[in-house]
Amino acid sequence: MTAVQAPGAAPGRRAGAWRRNLPRLAWLLVVWLALWGDVSWANVLSGLLVGAFVLHVSPPVEHGPFRWPAPLPTLTYALRFVRDLVVATAEVARQVLWPVSRLRPAVVEVPLRCRDRALLSLVSNSITLTPGTLTLEVDEAGPRIWVHVLHLEDRSGAAEDVVRHARSLEEHGARALRIDLAQAGGRPGAGRAEREARG
Repeated sequence: MTAVQAPGAAPGRRAGAWRRNLPRLAWLLVVWLALWGDVSWANVLSGLLVGAFVLHVSPPVEHGPFRWPAPLPTLTYALRFVRDLVVATAEVARQVLWPVSRLRPAVVEVPLRCRDRALLSLVSNSITLTPGTLTLEVDEAGPRIWVHVLHLEDRSGAAEDVVRHARSLEEHGARALRIDLAQAGGRPGAGRAEREARG
């Protein structure tokens, strides 16, 4: 038997796609308003138009069902990030005002546990937004990330501290995004703990 597409099926699918994209559109609108720094009818309308255009021209992304973040773990993650931001800013300021004799920039390989794109993006962006560290590369298949550190202390366990901090972000982020790390990826992959940056 030959399947015949009923009239109006394609528009129905398009409407369903737009309903699934509503959370993304809302997030783009929030980012747009934050960039303008003013909530006005003009900014809301222009943000909706720009967000709709971006979603229209962007290629479809394969992802699972949308998960609303857990409120309390999300707040905990935000407070943790703000604390890290303050501490890292003070440390970078100290290095500028009282520089060490020789900076030791390094690239640290961090094996993670979860291949979820949202969680990987959350962790890598949190690291990049923190002064003194930068996510250079994300390997979803690992999963692992490579973190550039402005100054890695010349002591035993310094690289492991970077790895431990990134994995702690992953654990807190997983709770915020309602992801079970035990089922998401298992044990972290093995790999080089550190390689010194050249130049």
